[in-house]
Amino acid sequence: MRGARLFALALVLSVLAGCAAPAPPPAGAGGVRVLASFDRAPPGPLGSWDARGGTWSVEANGSAPSPPNLVLGQPPAGEPGVLLVPGQSYADVDVSVNVSGPGGVAFRFSNGSYVGVVYDPATHTLTVGHRAPGSSVLDGRIDWPVSGAWVTVSAHVRGTRATIFLGAAQALVADVPAGEGQAGMLVAAQGAARFDDLVVEPQG
Repeated sequence: MRGARLFALALVLSVLAGCAAPAPPPAGAGGVRVLASFDRAPPGPLGSWDARGGTWSVEANGSAPSPPNLVLGQPPAGEPGVLLVPGQSYADVDVSVNVSGPGGVAFRFSNGSYVGVVYDPATHTLTVGHRAPGSSVLDGRIDWPVSGAWVTVSAHVRGTRATIFLGAAQALVADVPAGEGQAGMLVAAQGAARFDDLVVEPQG
């Protein structure tokens, strides 16, 4: 037990520092808690995370919710991209991130399939959907104007129910596929987005 706790602490500290995470043991549902501000990571490509589509890099930016750094996500052409906590799998989980631009959070990523939550400030819409290679399904959508350049997008996932928050306000409840998988950030196909203060917290 003590060894497992030390490993979890080492992984969290490594992710926070923006360094390569230690190779994890086989992960089951209920990965470690991750708090990532990216402020200790050097500007440039974010190579220690698990990028599945798009280009992800750390940039110095004094306007970040928690300066000095944030992460810039640029999607591949016509497709969303995700950046995932490496080597950890979650079933019931809380995931949140501050985002500026069309983006949000992803969870239950496994074999190219995942659930994504996106807020698009250009259309003032919040959407929840699940994707698999070659297909996508919309699970929920709501119009929700947000003032300001940044918004906190959060998903509280329990079983097949995902409760979605914008800031402190509950905005949407959606039915999502059961399962487990990696979790992290999502940049929508509409264009680049900036991210800060990712929190991934297992539940149950």
